[in-house]
Amino acid sequence: MKKTELLVGIISLLVIIGLLGLATSRERAGTESSDEPANSSAYETKYATMGAVEVQVKPIDLFKYEVVLNTHSVDLDLSFPEIFELKDDKGNTTKPNEWTGGQGGHHLEGKIIFPPLSTDVKSVTLVIDSIDGNVQSFSWLKEE
Repeated sequence: MKKTELLVGIISLLVIIGLLGLATSRERAGTESSDEPANSSAYETKYATMGAVEVQVKPIDLFKYEVVLNTHSVDLDLSFPEIFELKDDKGNTTKPNEWTGGQGGHHLEGKIIFPPLSTDVKSVTLVIDSIDGNVQSFSWLKEE
């Protein structure tokens, strides 16, 4: 009887630990992992899950971003200049002119660099299309 009670206790503890981990993961992602672009007034790092790929985007400025991609099941053999697009608040769009992170594998880190769209840009939205069949948008306001 005591072995059964011990086993039930261990399983209960593992379930609680799993739920706490899930809550922490959702809390970290916040609105940034939603389908809607998350706006902010600072160049904060944003996170999203695109299928089986964890994505982290940190703006250096409105036209240059550090991107980190991690997965354990998807090969990141993608043409990154083709899947990134930058849109501004004036309706202009552009493709990047440089990706420094290589391609392939399960863990990539690099910079995606775009030509400036306009001199009076107030906000931009970075769109990533086709990572593990998903589309994600990240938005930032120009720092004053």
